Amino acid sequence: MEIAPGSPASYHEKSRLPSPTAYDGSTLASASSPGIRPAAFRNKHHWHKRLAWKKSVKPSNKTVIRKLEDHPIGYPRQSAFADSDESFMIFRRFGYIHARLLMQRQDELRQLEDELEEMDKVDSKSDAGQLCLQSREMDDRRSRREQGASRSALLHKIEDVALRYGELLQQAQNLVAMNKPPMREQISLRTYIENRQCLVEAESAFAYHKEDLVTLRPGRDHSFVDAFVEHLLKEYPCKPLKETASKSHDPRVRYFTRGRINAFVTLIITSIILALLVVPIWLLYHFSVSFNATRSNVLCMGVLLVATLVFSAVLSLFTKARRHEVLAASAGYCAVLVVFVGNIGNAGISDGMSLS
Repeated sequence: MEIAPGSPASYHEKSRLPSPTAYDGSTLASASSPGIRPAAFRNKHHWHKRLAWKKSVKPSNKTVIRKLEDHPIGYPRQSAFADSDESFMIFRRFGYIHARLLMQRQDELRQLEDELEEMDKVDSKSDAGQLCLQSREMDDRRSRREQGASRSALLHKIEDVALRYGELLQQAQNLVAMNKPPMREQISLRTYIENRQCLVEAESAFAYHKEDLVTLRPGRDHSFVDAFVEHLLKEYPCKPLKETASKSHDPRVRYFTRGRINAFVTLIITSIILALLVVPIWLLYHFSVSFNATRSNVLCMGVLLVATLVFSAVLSLFTKARRHEVLAASAGYCAVLVVFVGNIGNAGISDGMSLS
C-alpha cells in the first residue's frame, strides 16, 4: 500500500526509524535519550586527555668538565693536564729504540737470506736438489723424510721476521710523519712540570727531549696565525668561557677557548685575502688614471711585483701548499692583475680615440 506524503501513516512510519546513535563508552544508545549527550562529551574529553602528547622536556645544558684539582698529585694530575687541552698532548716517539729494533730485525733478515741462498746453491749442484728447487711438493716430501733443516721451515722463519720487520717499519714511518710540537707548547709543558712537580725528576725528563717529541694535535694550515693570536691573548688576556675556566682554579694555569681562536684566525685570513684582492686593483686603477703612461707603467709594475711577493709569502706561511702549488697560485694571481691592467689601458686608449 502506498502512503502519500504528509499523511498520518507517513508520519508514523518516520517515527519508527532509528534515531542517530552515539557511543558513550559502555552502551550503544540513541542520541535522543535523556542524559546521553553529557556522558558522550565527558567520554570524549577523557580520551583526549589520555591520547594527548606530553610536552617535550628541554634538555639540560649541564656539561661535565674534568678539573685538574680533582686528581691527586702524580700521574693522575699529569694525565688530566695532558687531556685538558690538545696542545699538551706531547709524548716521545722513541726514535732511537725504533731504529735499534729495525737494525736488529734487518740483520736477522740478512742472515736468513744468506742461509736461503746457500741452501739453494747446494741443491742446484745435484739432480735431486734441482728437482726440489723446481717443485715445492717434492721439496716438502724431502723435508719430511729428512730430519735436518728444510727450506720450508726456513721460509716460515723468514716470514715471521719479515712481518715483524714490516710492522716496525710502518710504525716508525707513522711516528716520523707526526707533527712536531711548537716551542711555545713545549715551554708550557715544561713550566707545568717544573712548577707542579707531579712526577719525579727521572720520569719527567721526557719533556726535555726536544728532537724526540711529537704531538697528537693535528697540524693546521694557519698555525703561524694561531701562535700570533695566542701571544696576543697572553699579553692582553680576556675573560674565558665558563667551561674553559672551570678546568682549573689555579690562576697560573691559563686556558684559551679554541673556538674563539679559530673564529678570530678565520677573520684575519679573510681580511688578508680581501686586502690582497682589493688593494692592488685599486692601486693599479689609481695609477693608471692619475699619471701619464710612462710613469703609470713603472708604478703598475712595482705594484704587481710587491703584490705577487706578498701573496706568495701568505701562501707559504698560512697554508701547507707545496712549492709547485705556491708557484702555480702566484702565477695565476699575477696573471689576473696583468689582465686588469691591460683592460684599463685598452679602456684609456678607446676613451682617447673617442675624444679626438
